[in-house]
Amino acid sequence: MTTIHRTNILVACFPKSGSTYLCGLLAEITKFPQLGLVQFYGQNEQDLFEPALKVLRTTDSVTQQHVKATNFNVQLMQQYGLRPVVLVRNIFDVILSVHDHIERECHLGPTGYVHNEYRTMNFEEKMWFLIHVHLPFYFNFFASWRQESANLRPLWLSYEQFFTDQPGWLRKILEFYNLSVTDAEIERAQAAMPGKFTRLNVGKAGRGVSLPLAHREAILRLALAWKIDLADLHLIGLGPDTAASVELTGLRRAA
Repeated sequence: MTTIHRTNILVACFPKSGSTYLCGLLAEITKFPQLGLVQFYGQNEQDLFEPALKVLRTTDSVTQQHVKATNFNVQLMQQYGLRPVVLVRNIFDVILSVHDHIERECHLGPTGYVHNEYRTMNFEEKMWFLIHVHLPFYFNFFASWRQESANLRPLWLSYEQFFTDQPGWLRKILEFYNLSVTDAEIERAQAAMPGKFTRLNVGKAGRGVSLPLAHREAILRLALAWKIDLADLHLIGLGPDTAASVELTGLRRAA
């Protein structure tokens, strides 16, 4: 009996990290269908749903999912041979993009509940709410993947890296899945994207520098609670060479 090996691309991603655009490009290049591997979306956690995984044995696919590396999710990835790309973003930019997404598109998402009172808040109040209620999801996501990297050996990628060199990272991702791509195929895929739904609100890195100091310090205190080495936090804007890390170091000394 001949074993048919399928290629299943899984992008485990921060919400608002350019994942819809990235997976659209990957699907355009490979011509693989985009498949959801969850039971429900909306306000639910996007854990893997085993009945949905069974189709992967008979089809190639591209999947974009805000899935954490929890114990059961890791077991399912190992069982079904899923090798993820982990896509993250500067944590300061994320909070502004989440705000814009709720205002312009939808308040339903896995990072936290948005109640009716949210609509009565001014911008500053909304930012405090999002920092305290929604941002912890991102640190949980990041820490879980950091912990499981040795087992699953994912390909780590940041929003900033990808949008600095889209062709280069598309090649790296496809090589990660033992696929090849030509320059012409990448160019054709990029040319096709403007007419597609990609959820890119602003698509600009560095927006988080506009956050007030009090908001930045609140975000840094969330990072401080994890006691993760700064060298491991560089992909989310907290590396040793960032201004944010100078502030974080100061908060650590003051604690």
